[in-house]
Amino acid sequence: MDLSETLLLLVGAVAPDGGRGVGQALRAILEEAVPFDAAEAVLHRPDGWAHSRLDDGDGVFAGDDLLSRLATLRAPLRIDDLPEAASLPDTERRMSALGLRSLLAIPFAASAPSGGAAFSGPEGAIVLARRFGWAFAGASLHLLWPVAGIAGRAFELAIALTALTERTERLEGEVARLAATPEALEAEREGFRQELKDARREAREAQAAAEDLRVARAEASSRALDLERALGETASERDALREE
Repeated sequence: MDLSETLLLLVGAVAPDGGRGVGQALRAILEEAVPFDAAEAVLHRPDGWAHSRLDDGDGVFAGDDLLSRLATLRAPLRIDDLPEAASLPDTERRMSALGLRSLLAIPFAASAPSGGAAFSGPEGAIVLARRFGWAFAGASLHLLWPVAGIAGRAFELAIALTALTERTERLEGEVARLAATPEALEAEREGFRQELKDARREAREAQAAAEDLRVARAEASSRALDLERALGETASERDALREE
């Protein structure tokens, strides 16, 4: 599967299901692209970080310290062996508890070092881990970085569509209930009708955003080569952060 087909698979999985379809599509892509023992997608929500395991395991291994570092770095971060996670004690503790030794984290939103391409997206990341060291030394960011950029936006849109669908269904139920009430409640009915109209308009806007996401996946394909070239510069910045 080439990069364009991979990104199209993610876009096509967007549905009002809370992001389950996107998670399933992302798992299939990652299983084909890079071996892992544990994987999770983490998205920042109003009440904090929302973790979703992309495999059959339990437990969270991406600590808040790692996620905060990614939000600042806005570039992939690789831990080749557990001692390298010493500057991220929460993540080190979680990895150790699950028997994991190496990690690769790709943020949903990426910066553009030295004129390279950038991906806009929500705060969060795809985080992969293995039970032995140096597992991701040969991982191809040519594929994984664009996948993360589109996946973050797909998760965000699926969650928004879910909320809008639930709101629309609730309002339709209220309008149906009030349709049989006395005329004295006409003003209340009209209020619900207007809110329902607004919800349907927002749903149309969300569908338009989904179409924009389909266009974005084509742009992500063309940016992949720029991101590959930027990897070398990102590695030096990562090494500097490790020394801290």
